Amino acid sequence: MFSLLNQLIWREISVPLLFSLFTLTALLLLGRLIPLLEPLLGSGITLGEFGRLIVLIVPTLLLVVVPVSCMMGILLAFMRLSRDGEMLALFACGIGPRQMAMPVAIVCLAAWGLSLATSTRWLPESKAKSKVFIAEVMQKALAKGIPEQVFLTPVDGLTIYCNKTSRGGKRLKGVYIKDSRRQELSYQILARRGDIVAGPRGRQVVLKLRDGTLTRIGGDFTRMDLLRFDSYMLHLDLALHEPGRGRGEMGLGELLKQARAPGNSNSRTWRYLTEFHKRLAIPVGTFVLGMLAAPLGILFGRAGLSGGVAIGLGTFLAYYLLIIFGGNLAESGVVPATALWFPNLLFGIMALWLWRLLSRRGPIQG
Repeated sequence: MFSLLNQLIWREISVPLLFSLFTLTALLLLGRLIPLLEPLLGSGITLGEFGRLIVLIVPTLLLVVVPVSCMMGILLAFMRLSRDGEMLALFACGIGPRQMAMPVAIVCLAAWGLSLATSTRWLPESKAKSKVFIAEVMQKALAKGIPEQVFLTPVDGLTIYCNKTSRGGKRLKGVYIKDSRRQELSYQILARRGDIVAGPRGRQVVLKLRDGTLTRIGGDFTRMDLLRFDSYMLHLDLALHEPGRGRGEMGLGELLKQARAPGNSNSRTWRYLTEFHKRLAIPVGTFVLGMLAAPLGILFGRAGLSGGVAIGLGTFLAYYLLIIFGGNLAESGVVPATALWFPNLLFGIMALWLWRLLSRRGPIQG
């Protein structure tokens, strides 16, 4: 009987869980790709390269999609069982919440494992590789020419604007460039004319600028140098000159190492510790939200599909806002980084209370 119960619950959960997983991933992926479509198509990206980009982006979405899908799958499954009277039949057969909690916990453990693998391994690797890949694609796009009167940002911190272009965007007039990829120093360049010179396959891109000025500004904004030039060569090796690894590209061990590095400022330590605890807290939150979803589905079984979606998304939104709010406070040093575990504690207590309520009262009939 126990194995039949497991099969029943897993079958009910699998359809809404997988549907939520694939649908939300597709929607978020589309939102990520739309801003990149124009430069990607302009760079002549191949179908294989486009597929590789999708593979690199997906892990960055799973950190949010997995907990939502786990919660929605379990919530909608138990709402259907409760709405169609099957939950009453299970209770009448002597099957209580304790027996139902076991198959739910197994699903939540699987979702926790997927979320943990994503946050600790796949996420940092994909962020590091996708940054280099997008830089290479954008460099190929620049090699083919710069669009006219468009503020182009091929990578974070670099902005290029041309008032007029000719020869397919390779001859430029009225050029403005801002390069703030290095925190300690930023550059602003104004030039009357310029040309783009590209190497084979766009691997090397050089801007030959003429008749302009270069302004160099210190990171603390206390020092500024102004240089006038007749000719200036600007190498745009985007993939080679990307800034150092960010927190999102580091593993757990590297985050702790950076947080404990001698000579760190308090703000730097707080940022790395916050990222470390967030990487572990969100996978645990996946388990907690999944265990909370089952009693919510039983108690609100009469709410219907739209009501279930609203309950699930509202609960996850409340959880995620608490994570973001706690993360902001922890990064500023107002609270310790361990405060990121508070949403898990809060929602975990709610889940335990609801399971206990079901054990005492059984499903509520509407």
